[in-house]
Amino acid sequence: MPDDGRLNRQRRGIPVPMISEFRRQLGSLVDNAAAKFVPTHWISKGRTARAAGNWAEAARYFQKDPRARHDLAEAWVIHGDVLSQSGSLAEAESAYLQAIAALPHHPTAHVQLGHLTRQRGDVARAAQHYADGLRRNRNLSDVAKLLQDLGFAQEVMEILDGEDRYPLDGQIESHFWWHSIDLGGGLVTSGWITLNQMAERFVQTFSKFDLNGKSVVDFGAWNGAFSVEASRRGASRVVAVDHFTWNHPVFRGRQTFDLVNRVTGLAIEAKDIDLDAPQLSLKPLGQFDIVLFLGVFYHLRDPLAALREISSLAVETLVVETHVERTSDPRPAMIFYPRDELNGDPTNWWGPNRACMTELLRQQGFARIEITSTGADRAIFHAYRD
Repeated sequence: MPDDGRLNRQRRGIPVPMISEFRRQLGSLVDNAAAKFVPTHWISKGRTARAAGNWAEAARYFQKDPRARHDLAEAWVIHGDVLSQSGSLAEAESAYLQAIAALPHHPTAHVQLGHLTRQRGDVARAAQHYADGLRRNRNLSDVAKLLQDLGFAQEVMEILDGEDRYPLDGQIESHFWWHSIDLGGGLVTSGWITLNQMAERFVQTFSKFDLNGKSVVDFGAWNGAFSVEASRRGASRVVAVDHFTWNHPVFRGRQTFDLVNRVTGLAIEAKDIDLDAPQLSLKPLGQFDIVLFLGVFYHLRDPLAALREISSLAVETLVVETHVERTSDPRPAMIFYPRDELNGDPTNWWGPNRACMTELLRQQGFARIEITSTGADRAIFHAYRD
């Protein structure tokens, strides 16, 4: 028996299919409008669908945003894993091939195809897939060992020694990039943040002081764009620090940083330090003229301890970029987000207002603080010792 709502619609003479189509079109209009104001709308919807196991729906959303190639490929890889574990090997192979179609240089998809092919008894073809995966990510030590065990030690040696390394543009394409970085020679990383946006951020961050001959430490370096820019602007020493993105299995941030460092030849120092570690002490790093703390504060469970340690390194200037809240109360305040309430990201823990960040910096001995708004909920704080 149809529900009362269905009966009411029928009594009013409105066909049920027409109602359904109207709702579908209305939902599409709302989605398209939301995408204009929220740049990550389609990706957020895709990740929600992927988390719920709705692979086709996730793929449909990811395909609407060209920046979501890695998300799209990852959705197909996860789907392939689920199918493989259930014994649906043909469907799993199709899913992995879809991942490669979305992102030809995705190493995991190639490796998983190798596993499937090996299960079918075709060792030679499996080895080709494993080698393709290793060429795209030479840090896959388990794949290298597997190839050696299968009798392909010479091929592994050629790949790892660089004689059979994947072309540089292919290496770049195999990674997820947050920063767009001009590596020279016509090579540019296809970052989430475009080159023009990066140029604007460099001006907002660096235009207030001269970097020539200065020492710089960059906390939350990720791919290394700000470290590279500091070096190119004349800094005498640059140290890049990260932990979360450098150890993330999808972001593989340390690999991207090392690639950038190798290609640019800037010899930027790298330190893997967890800013949320208990009893954090940054004293061994020494002091620096300029300290960058960009896009990290609100991601930390204990941002005050990290800010205290980071501030102690700054001889002249500390630059903090962070999410900020617009609170009705003008007093210093900070909102705690225990789950994923802030932009659907469970690593977003805090939302300070501008007054809060200003007073926190004053507590660390900075005499002058300049605030630059970079959006409705973002700001850069330049804190000076003088």
